[in-house]
Amino acid sequence: MSVQDETQDRDAESAYDEMVERLRNQTMRKSSPPGKPINGDVAKYLSYREAWTRIALAQEHGFSFEAITILESIITDRLQLYLAAVGVVTGTGHEGLGLLIRRWQEVHPEPITTDGIENLQAAVDLWRVARNRAIHGIVRSPARADASRIDEFLTDTQKAVTDGVALAKVVGNWSKRATRLLVKANEN
Repeated sequence: MSVQDETQDRDAESAYDEMVERLRNQTMRKSSPPGKPINGDVAKYLSYREAWTRIALAQEHGFSFEAITILESIITDRLQLYLAAVGVVTGTGHEGLGLLIRRWQEVHPEPITTDGIENLQAAVDLWRVARNRAIHGIVRSPARADASRIDEFLTDTQKAVTDGVALAKVVGNWSKRATRLLVKANEN
């Protein structure tokens, strides 16, 4: 590593340290308390309220990686709850998104068409790949890549956020409907 590279690394680390110090002085919680009584699982509602607030703030301020991470958490949670309801996974497990998608495809080998998406399972799996490129690709670059590579990467990352927001909503809605139908079928 050259002296110039070491200096650049120290500058980046210093900027990080300054940001951490500023963040220490801020309130951690970003969502506001609900203005009405909550029916159902209060803890889940408050968690999702905080998650969606943080996604919106992350988008507003250009923090795509935070948004992508929270979106993955939402999609994973919705799939986990549905697959637990059908008895494929336990409700308390921490399976990764790729494994949950494979199990979802085993339960539903036919494409799920909903909310304008022709194959929900494939769409979520494609988003998972885009998520992996975003999260793991920030510091990977081909030798002698120019600065435009970073701009292209950030554009692709922002698209992963936009697509993830839409998919998280669709997966959430589908999961709720499918779980409700499953519960009704088991009651009869």
